[in-house]
Amino acid sequence: MQNSYLADFYHGWLIEVMQTENGFQSICYSPARERLSDYSTYSNDFQALAAAKKIINKYVARHVLTSFIRELYELEKLDFEEWRSLNQSLINAIATI
Repeated sequence: MQNSYLADFYHGWLIEVMQTENGFQSICYSPARERLSDYSTYSNDFQALAAAKKIINKYVARHVLTSFIRELYELEKLDFEEWRSLNQSLINAIATI
């Protein structure tokens, strides 16, 4: 990479990859300007970009699944304990990916 900065779009998110003293880091911005990053440093820009895409995928998956189980709860297809258990399982699963 010739520049110290790279930008790309992925699923509507803006990904910025910046060169630092120790390597490359990425920051992701949603269309609503939510900001996500794993604050890790990668040896090249392609690794930082791939990591950013993984962060976005995890965020989007969690958001969609959380919305879905909330909808089921609101439609009374799940009781409160089922909703809480599923929601917590989802949080735990996403955190370990």
